[in-house]
Amino acid sequence: MHLKVEDNESYKYDVIDVNTGKKIPRVQEADDETGEFTLFLIDSNTNELIIDKEKDEVVLFKFKGNIKLVKKGE
Repeated sequence: MHLKVEDNESYKYDVIDVNTGKKIPRVQEADDETGEFTLFLIDSNTNELIIDKEKDEVVLFKFKGNIKLVKKGE
């Protein structure tokens, strides 16, 4: 299944790291068939979103891992 934050049903799902069993925070897009997911990057010193000042937009990073989309409450 492929979900983006903009999808009407996305709030009903969590993205889970299958290896740890933990929810992955700040995911903006995920596909559990390919294992690809995109999330916002956070500055570890300030705990704030990292902004590309030239483009004036939040920095996103794409990952590939062993993930699954799980409907909340299941």
